[in-house]
Amino acid sequence: FRQAAYVLNDRRRWPECLAFLKRAVERDPKTPRLYADLARYALYLGENTAGLDAVKKANELDAVNRPWRRNIEEVLRVLRKHYVELETDGMLVRVLAKDRPAFRRHYRPFIERSYDLLTRKYGLTPKGVAAAGNRVVVDMFAHPADFNARTFGYDHPGLVGVCFGPFLAMHDGRAAAGSGMAWGRTFHHESTHVLTLEL
Repeated sequence: FRQAAYVLNDRRRWPECLAFLKRAVERDPKTPRLYADLARYALYLGENTAGLDAVKKANELDAVNRPWRRNIEEVLRVLRKHYVELETDGMLVRVLAKDRPAFRRHYRPFIERSYDLLTRKYGLTPKGVAAAGNRVVVDMFAHPADFNARTFGYDHPGLVGVCFGPFLAMHDGRAAAGSGMAWGRTFHHESTHVLTLEL
């Protein structure tokens, strides 16, 4: 099951990949690497609670303090403590709590225009993440290090946005300005992947 999951990952079929890893864990519940992989793909799909549960299980089975697991636990702690979940048409967006006014004034109108344009263009409403009410999940990070940890578990300079099907992560406008990126262009680009990966 694990090898099949890796093949599905290579084909960007992350929901099926996650399903195979769940079956692998059922067959072999004592292997910490399986739980770490399960955590990785659950998190790729925006399923933070399931991902954190799997990280904790991997930690129980493996006493070695693995950097990826430690970094993931820390960034999920930051998300829980400092970020809020705000809804738009078809999306659940996590932003810094203090950025609520900016979200309402700037981000939300752009996000909703982009979502409407793309769903009409492709004639498709994304399936989204079941745990998020079938909405696409978007994590917008104020700090590039948190973005890097959330997406890859390690520092990975150079990337400003990624898409894993129904989940995307990116720099917010503040971090984008520091990296020279055009926030709106990056959001629209990553959102396009959400649709095209479902076609």
